[in-house]
Order: sequence, then C-alpha cells, then structure tokens
Amino acid sequence: MLMRGYLIPQNVHTVLMITRTGVDTTWCEGRDFKYDELSKNVSDNCEPEVMDSEDPFFILYTSGSPG
Repeated sequence: MLMRGYLIPQNVHTVLMITRTGVDTTWCEGRDFKYDELSKNVSDNCEPEVMDSEDPFFILYTSGSPG
C-alpha cells in the first residue's frame, strides 16, 4: 500500500519517489520528485568521497553474525 500524504511528517521537506507499479498517487508540488526524471541527465560516473571512520553518516556494514 502506498504511503498517504497525511502520514508524511511536517518536517519532511523532500520526497524522492520511485514509480514502478504504475499506481496513481497524490503529489505535493515542490516536495515530491520522481527519481526517473531527476536521474535522466546525471552521469553514471561518481567519484568516491574520502571519509574518516568518525565522519557523520558513515555506515559500516558487515555480513557476519553479531556478537
């Protein structure tokens, strides 16, 4: 089931939508954007950003079992 607009918190300023089911949904102009339209004119090449392990938003994923 699609997320209804009234369920999106007030502090969400941008919503990136990936449309793959063809289902119509309500859009909020200026907040909601279609991924397909935004990604049309973007290069496939993306240089990596050097980051420190203590930088914010650094996510380290290991597939091993915890503990």
